[in-house]
Amino acid sequence: MKQSRLEERLRQEMQSCKLYLQLLSADECGGLASVYHQQAKAAGLPRLLWRHRQVDPQAVQDPDHKALLQDPELIFTADTVELQREVMNRLRPTTIMQQPGASLPLFVHHGPDDTHLLEAICCHLDRKNIAYEVPIPVEEPVEPTHRRQHIEKNLLCCERLLLIYCNSPQSWLKEQLNAYRRIGFQRPQAIHHAAICRKPNAPTGPKPPEIQVIDCPDDRVEPCLDSFLQGVRP
Repeated sequence: MKQSRLEERLRQEMQSCKLYLQLLSADECGGLASVYHQQAKAAGLPRLLWRHRQVDPQAVQDPDHKALLQDPELIFTADTVELQREVMNRLRPTTIMQQPGASLPLFVHHGPDDTHLLEAICCHLDRKNIAYEVPIPVEEPVEPTHRRQHIEKNLLCCERLLLIYCNSPQSWLKEQLNAYRRIGFQRPQAIHHAAICRKPNAPTGPKPPEIQVIDCPDDRVEPCLDSFLQGVRP
């Protein structure tokens, strides 16, 4: 991949990131380590660099890579358990503006090809008098950043999460699972119950083990949701 195309791809992917973590070795990877780091710096992301204590920066020939390995403000050399704890601490906000009882009972998110299912599910929830929130409709003219922030806000405060993935591409589900993991670090408590509603045998890829999979044999998903909706407060 040409460097210009790589840099453009990195800029796009980093728009939704909260933290840049780079695991470094003595190998500069043909200069790619510096390219990635410079893109994170240009994006204004908080940065955390890690290397093993046994890596000797003085033995590295490339000056840019050597500078990364010994940056006193960014480098982290503790073991990987401490590194995980440091990442979680940096992703967790210092204060969470959330009043007791103000959490959202249910957030229903859907893939781009499942809008018709969302409408049916919303009617089902209305009949059951269950409070819920959905993403901003695609037809509303809002900035992509505002649309993403709206989703993240709901992930931060919802008690239950339902992902409708029956006709949409797996890439959409992968993106939502990544957001679920990322926002999970910022929550004071884990989401009480999360589920993926899919067609039988549709691939989900790697997912957190606590997320339930609900198989729905056709496009009438409402009957499949009764067990998931038990206990959801109005």
